[in-house]
Amino acid sequence: MKSIIKNILCFELIIEYIIYKIIRKIKNQKESFIFNAPIHGNLGDHAIIYSEKKILKNMNIHCFEVPTFRSKYILKFLCKYTTKEALIFITGGGFVGSDWKEEMNIVNEVLINFNKHSIIFFPQTFYFTKSEDIEKFKTLVLDCKNIYIFTREEKSFLFVKDILKVHNTYIVPDIVLSLKASKFKKNRKCIEKSILFCFRNDKEKKILNQDILKIKEELKLAGYRVQNTDTVITKRVNKFNRKKEINKKLNEFMKNEIIITDRLHGMIFAALTHTPCIVLNNYNYKVSGVYKLIHSYEKIIYINNLNSIKKDINKLNSKNEIEKNYLEEYTTLFEIIRKCYL
Repeated sequence: MKSIIKNILCFELIIEYIIYKIIRKIKNQKESFIFNAPIHGNLGDHAIIYSEKKILKNMNIHCFEVPTFRSKYILKFLCKYTTKEALIFITGGGFVGSDWKEEMNIVNEVLINFNKHSIIFFPQTFYFTKSEDIEKFKTLVLDCKNIYIFTREEKSFLFVKDILKVHNTYIVPDIVLSLKASKFKKNRKCIEKSILFCFRNDKEKKILNQDILKIKEELKLAGYRVQNTDTVITKRVNKFNRKKEINKKLNEFMKNEIIITDRLHGMIFAALTHTPCIVLNNYNYKVSGVYKLIHSYEKIIYINNLNSIKKDINKLNSKNEIEKNYLEEYTTLFEIIRKCYL
């Protein structure tokens, strides 16, 4: 049964690619691919690829999405039939490293099969815990003819630059911040004294559940309306319902007075919707690292634990937000995409 499903998915994607290839040829445009596209319920990942494709579309570049869990079935086919000039993108996120094996295996396979192409990593967090994983990745990266890596925080930038020895390495904010617009501020109508908790429940979790429950009860006693949410939903999300589900989550965020989260895109969704946010770190440095790039502008504060939450809320309320056009931060990314595509 699994074999039948695999063949159906593979055939469906091949047909989609053939149509894409014909259209690009008719329009005399280069092919381009974006690998590790999500088809799960993580809306942070979907907001990333939505932002990437919006940027590319504005540059008149139409990418063919290759979902993570179908890549292994079609990658050899794409490698065989795509043109040598095709531009390769790896979607942004935090999967490059030792923890997310499925996604990392696809990254490695892309580097092996497309090493003569121009390859661009959209803003990533790099987090390796095993030296053998680093050495393997480094070998593959250095074997690539033309590679550009964008990171979204300083530690990843230094890792790529100093350990991997990639010359074309850059640091920019998480790509989802390119979506920030004043329309959310204009539409924001929050419920007074409402707090939305958005916490992880996976291998990246650091805060204990009992600590979260304790703080919730404390806030309820203080008169706050406390609710739970997550940027990961159980519903299947793909490129067809992606925008709708992202907007539903953003609307949920901006109906609340304060967000408390340990999720990177919980923090970023708060920034997008101009919703004050208290953020805690996860098990690595991606949340704290991205926070350092945006904290000067956003009504967001970073805390190490939930022990003094009432004081932290007062501190948050006294902080001002500064209007920031994040698109200016991606100038180098835009220039490199144009250079590789033209």
